[in-house]
Amino acid sequence: MSTIINISVAAGDDDCRWHWTGSIWVFGKSDAYVQAGDRSATQYDDASAMRFLDVTVPSGATIVHAYLKLVSLAVRGTGWKTIVDGQLAPNPVTFSNMGDILTRSWTLASVVWNPAAWVVNTQYTSTDIASVIQEIIEQGGWNSGQSMVIRWSDGWGTGYQGDRRLWADAFEDASDTPAILSIEYDEGASGRSSPSVASRLLSGRFL
Repeated sequence: MSTIINISVAAGDDDCRWHWTGSIWVFGKSDAYVQAGDRSATQYDDASAMRFLDVTVPSGATIVHAYLKLVSLAVRGTGWKTIVDGQLAPNPVTFSNMGDILTRSWTLASVVWNPAAWVVNTQYTSTDIASVIQEIIEQGGWNSGQSMVIRWSDGWGTGYQGDRRLWADAFEDASDTPAILSIEYDEGASGRSSPSVASRLLSGRFL
C-alpha cells in the first residue's frame, strides 16, 4: 500500500525567487510571491525555489507520483512554459542570497509544466515530478525526515522570449496557501530510474 504525504513551505526564508536583468541577477526571499517566466527585456529568466522540511520518505522507496502545488497570484501573457526540478543535496539548507543559489547543484531529472490556465486564487498542480523526487532520495546521504528543495523556472530558454510570467503565493502571503509538495511512495526497492534530460534548456547563465 502506498503512502501519501503533503508538505507546505513553513517559513519565509524557505521560498525565494530571482531574475536576470541583462547584467546582474536580482534575488529576493521576503516577497509575497514566487515566479517563473519572462517579464521584459530587463527582467527575464525568472525562477524560484522552495524548501520543504521533514520529508518523511524512506531511502529505497519507489516514488509513485509527486506534484508541486501552487496557488496563483498574478499572470502576464499566455502560452506559459515552466520547468520543475530539484536540488541534488540530501538535506539542503535554507536560502541566503544569489551567490548561494549559484553554488547549488540540480537534479538531472526535470519535468516540463505548461499550465493551460492561471486563474488568480486557484490552486494548480504540476505535471508528475516523481522522477525528480526519485533522484533526490536515491542519492547518497538521503534519510527520511530531511529537507528537499524544488525549483520552478522559466521554460522558454535563456534570454527574453516574450511577456509570459506566472506568479504564485509565497509563505509571506498570509492570505493564501504557500507551495505544497505532494508525494506518493511505496516502501521497498526502487524500480524507477531518472530520465536523461538532454532537452533541458541550460546555458552558463540560465540556472
